Amino acid sequence: MRLRNIKNKEEIIKNSPYIVENSEEYKGKWSKLFNNNNPIYIEIGMGMGKFIRENAIKHPDINFIGIEKEDKVLARSLPLIKENIDNLKILRKNKGLSQEELAIRLNVVRQTISKWEKGLSVPDSSMIISLAEELDTSVSTLLGETVQEECLDKENMKSISEKLEVINLQLAKRSSMRIHTVRYLLISLCAIITIIFIAFAAMNGEYLTWDFNDPELAIVGTLLHGFEFLFIRLAPFLLTGSIIGIVFTYKKR
Repeated sequence: MRLRNIKNKEEIIKNSPYIVENSEEYKGKWSKLFNNNNPIYIEIGMGMGKFIRENAIKHPDINFIGIEKEDKVLARSLPLIKENIDNLKILRKNKGLSQEELAIRLNVVRQTISKWEKGLSVPDSSMIISLAEELDTSVSTLLGETVQEECLDKENMKSISEKLEVINLQLAKRSSMRIHTVRYLLISLCAIITIIFIAFAAMNGEYLTWDFNDPELAIVGTLLHGFEFLFIRLAPFLLTGSIIGIVFTYKKR
């Protein structure tokens, strides 16, 4: 598959903290770059980096190096690396904690941790500091941006709170849009079922009186009969389930 060129690819590559341009300088000294003595695995031609990302998540005790000569492929892969590298779920697993164990430490329920990891909600400013402490990481890592940890004064805390509030509003809006979409789909399904039921009632089995010696009429009549047979038996369940779903979406508001 041919990838289209990406704008500002040189700038993206140059500003990425995950790119090592002068690799010759680290010959025999890669432990200094990784700040550990873990073994190193190299993937030549990493493409979009899916394989190397998944293995880095599974094996945090191994250092991974990806090599890719196509700059446009590399530029497209970098946002994906950033998206997956500082993930709450990854940090929790690397710490050897289950959702239940982390929830107990933070005095919240397991479902809260699950929602954070799925991106359905975010913790408030005080909770994100507690999270950072429990996971032995920084607030900046959890936020995915640069924050001076020693400068977490009232002004910075207010800024963090505002950002988290905006994120929560965006998540709530996204969730509301999903609920509305599901509701309209269910309403449409109810309308379609009703229309088909009225159509069959109006036909009153008229197709059964067709001349089935005619091959074309026989095929159409057989298909109609088979569809009506299945529809009459499935429609009540589909209609009931759709109505329950519609009611449930209103309760979720």
